[in-house]
Amino acid sequence: MGMIKHFFGKHLTKKNLDKCIYCLFLLLAFSVCVSEPFSRHCGKAVIALGLLRLFLYRDDWRLLLNYRRLAAAITAYLAALAAGTLTGGHIWQTLTQDYSVLFNYNALLVPIMILTVREGYKLLKITAAIGLSLIILDGYILWQIMQGNMRPDALSSRGQVALGVFFGILTPMFFVLAAKMKGAWRPLFAILFVAAFFGTIGTGIRSAWLAVIVMLMGAAFFVWHGKWKSIIGGALVMAVTVGVVAFSNANYLNRMQSISDMQQQQVAERFLMWESSFRMFKDQPLFGVGAGNWGDAYQQTYISPNAKEPYQRHAHSDYMQFLAEYGIVGLLGFLTMTVSLTVFAWRHRDNPWAAAFFFGHTALMLYAATENPFREYGTIRFYWLVLAIVLSGTGATPTGDKNIIGTKIPQGIVR
Repeated sequence: MGMIKHFFGKHLTKKNLDKCIYCLFLLLAFSVCVSEPFSRHCGKAVIALGLLRLFLYRDDWRLLLNYRRLAAAITAYLAALAAGTLTGGHIWQTLTQDYSVLFNYNALLVPIMILTVREGYKLLKITAAIGLSLIILDGYILWQIMQGNMRPDALSSRGQVALGVFFGILTPMFFVLAAKMKGAWRPLFAILFVAAFFGTIGTGIRSAWLAVIVMLMGAAFFVWHGKWKSIIGGALVMAVTVGVVAFSNANYLNRMQSISDMQQQQVAERFLMWESSFRMFKDQPLFGVGAGNWGDAYQQTYISPNAKEPYQRHAHSDYMQFLAEYGIVGLLGFLTMTVSLTVFAWRHRDNPWAAAFFFGHTALMLYAATENPFREYGTIRFYWLVLAIVLSGTGATPTGDKNIIGTKIPQGIVR
């Protein structure tokens, strides 16, 4: 370590490394919703430089102890993924084809941001960069709709599931941040919320619609507690907006009407896949059929005779996917992490970052009931990046010091 510091001299200081990592975080945030290849390289650069910084300067590692319970929950989740990979029987195939397992190395973004980005205004800038990338994605969605594609895809060929993750998390988060932040940040987050809300409608994803609407109503009760005029007014504005969009386009109206239709083909097919997933779990209850093996197991052994879409590769539900591929160990690991993060956010809801994350993360968990956001490599980096911002934000102050988790931090300290 001394030789490394001696070789690079005065340039390899903690301050300089933290500045470089912060700039890379900005690039990562700006590209995360827009370009999968570029954001992947930015993420790798952040992790490489962050690990070097953590190796050279270990005097502030104690700050991570403030998050030791969450660290244990995240470790339980990653260990469950490792167990499913090792017991699946095709380890190399899983690691090279089921990228969702391999891409969780992005969890390293969390401790790196906690230790290197300590100023609240920097976290706000990183979050705003994510918002700008979402606006670019909004433009791409609008362009696809104008071309007649009413089921638009995300950029970089990441498909519709990625859209549900981006808008599902960020729409409630931007709403809460717009209500809780002060100064010039409030109108910026309000603009980002409006862009995210209309982007959610444009995706045409019914499960994302439901998750976002439910959590926006919950967030409205939270930020406007006791202000019934504001709550009712907000609900009316949202209802009118959705109604105008629905009745101005037959495709959106048909998709909204099909939400409650249990006989609709895609809905019925999901129930059949969930039934098949449960049978996989019954046959392999402890560790499941193995990571990445759901598609082959479904098509070769467990497919229902009533299925009309035989070439499915995932269960259209993260809960059923984890249960089938990783067994009870995997599902418990997944729930341990997600429930711990949700409880943490609610307990620290006096902090704007934690409050925003509670509603965004809960929307994601609702969305995961009918889709596979935690199994899409294009969204895993985004998830860990948002979590890194939130956990760092729960202890950030304007001066850059870190408060002990559990200390009440006044709303709006980040300006």
